[in-house]
Amino acid sequence: MLTLFSTPPTAIEAMTWAIAFAVVQQTLELLALRSAMADQGVWAWPILRREFAGGSRLQQAVTDGLLRYPNILGVLVIRLGAALLVFVAPPLPCLLIMLATTLLISIRWRGTFNGGSDSMTMIILSALTIAAAFGDCNPMVGLACVWYVALAAVNSYALAGFAKLRESTWRSGAALGVFVNTSVHGPLARGRSVLGRRVPARVISWVVLALECGFPLVLVDPAWCYGFITLALAFHIANAYVFGLDRFLFVWVATYPALLCCSGSGLPGAG
Repeated sequence: MLTLFSTPPTAIEAMTWAIAFAVVQQTLELLALRSAMADQGVWAWPILRREFAGGSRLQQAVTDGLLRYPNILGVLVIRLGAALLVFVAPPLPCLLIMLATTLLISIRWRGTFNGGSDSMTMIILSALTIAAAFGDCNPMVGLACVWYVALAAVNSYALAGFAKLRESTWRSGAALGVFVNTSVHGPLARGRSVLGRRVPARVISWVVLALECGFPLVLVDPAWCYGFITLALAFHIANAYVFGLDRFLFVWVATYPALLCCSGSGLPGAG
């Protein structure tokens, strides 16, 4: 079966554009929250910098210089510029800048700002940077980077699925109702009519469990891959609409070219 992104170079190009779009979205979101990063905001650097009090003078000078307000806004603007330039400029410098600024942003929030989506962003940017830097020297580098992203994506879905499967609230469908009714923003009107009802919530729960636990099947055959990523895309769109988890949508979509490239191809170096 003919697949899109059937070679590592085409998959890498698509992933680069997709993650650049995701980085643009993430950066605009952070710029919209800039008042919260000011010294009077909830993410004030004078408070966050206490985590780095045990570091060297050089380390503290670097973090103070780059991560305090308003300097952090400059980091975000540079990140945004690199993400936009990747569509028209050589990818390596842009990827290096996106990777470095994403790391700085993660350091400022003592890990990640948005959990799994930031972690997956780092995984994708790291792989693409290595592929851009060394892929021309050895085609196996690009192939390995594509497989690294594909396996990270499969792992993320499967681990989430098996963790949910152990919870009786997920098997009964009750977990979805809890999420809708106990959001940090208050009860969510979107999705309450469906997720608040026992039978639809249970059906949707088992669809999610089947999707996530069965996700490793994407690597078996391209037809399976198309089916699973179609369901996964619908899952992420629904999460973005109901729960506002838009970052996960754009970041995980950036892994799909890697999945399509690796599906049915066998392990790298096999055969």
